[in-house]
Amino acid sequence: MISTRDLLTFTDFTDYVDFFMIDLTLVIENKTDFKTSTKKAIKDCVIDVLKEKGIEGEIEVGLIIVEKSEIQYLNKQYRQKDYPTDVLSFPIFDKVPQNNPVPILIGDIIICPTIMKENADRFGVSYDTEFNNLIKHSTLHLLGYHHKGDE
Repeated sequence: MISTRDLLTFTDFTDYVDFFMIDLTLVIENKTDFKTSTKKAIKDCVIDVLKEKGIEGEIEVGLIIVEKSEIQYLNKQYRQKDYPTDVLSFPIFDKVPQNNPVPILIGDIIICPTIMKENADRFGVSYDTEFNNLIKHSTLHLLGYHHKGDE
């Protein structure tokens, strides 16, 4: 099973000075009975990454919460890997346009809570912590960042 924690690390965003103009629209579709973090907490995770990477403007991100079978199907369809994973990211741009007067959809994040919970248990962290890590990790992918060794 792949763990995003082993593939990509992030910066600590807690000491970041807030001077960026970001208007984030977050569209959430939950196809499971998993209770996510609050919409505000999820938005805060995305905004932390956008600030860290200097992205400003009106941004839209889609978040879809799916069952294990659906994420396995998507992983096979788009990555030719026939197994479930915790998260997939589908960026729209190679480089996100800046200072948009209208919201620009930068992509979709798809999370499977079943795999996420397995990884949280394995890492000894709370489900909220692991969920927030996946949001941040995926946002980096939506901004065009890749794992080492990936093109």
